[in-house]
Amino acid sequence: MLNWSRLCPMSVYCQSCGEEINEDAEICPECGVRQGTDTGSDSVSGMEGNTLVNTIIGAVVTIVVGFIPVLNLLSPAIGGGLGGYLQKEGAGGGAKVGALVTIAFLIPLAILLVVAGGLIGSLLPAGAGGAGAGAAAGGIGLIAVVIIAIPSFVLSIIGGVVGGAVAGE
Repeated sequence: MLNWSRLCPMSVYCQSCGEEINEDAEICPECGVRQGTDTGSDSVSGMEGNTLVNTIIGAVVTIVVGFIPVLNLLSPAIGGGLGGYLQKEGAGGGAKVGALVTIAFLIPLAILLVVAGGLIGSLLPAGAGGAGAGAAAGGIGLIAVVIIAIPSFVLSIIGGVVGGAVAGE
């Protein structure tokens, strides 16, 4: 059986000084305070402070909620909020995860639009523009991603700040 904690060690924070330490650390290398072994009820399935996992979860939620007609415009805020909440690092940590959620869901979207543009170009007859039309469609797709990115960043960061602040209480 794979030991994921060895392959992907999570960072946690010292209970005394707040310095980032490895989850397996018994003593903080910065201040020397022994760390408690009790994870407490605050931890949500060990995802507290794991930026990569929380970013991926937030991005997946953003994509899934984007398919719900009433909520699709708020999907970045919802995904960023969930990522920020799971991060449990307050508003600042939530903002960081919120911004990363936007990047994580826009990268596949950009790839999809460029590939779709290439497919459009390959399906057009040679006299109708061919590869040039496909490149143009891919370029239009990238412009659409940039236009989507600006409000998505804002909403994801706001959601992350709110999620982080709620988790910090």
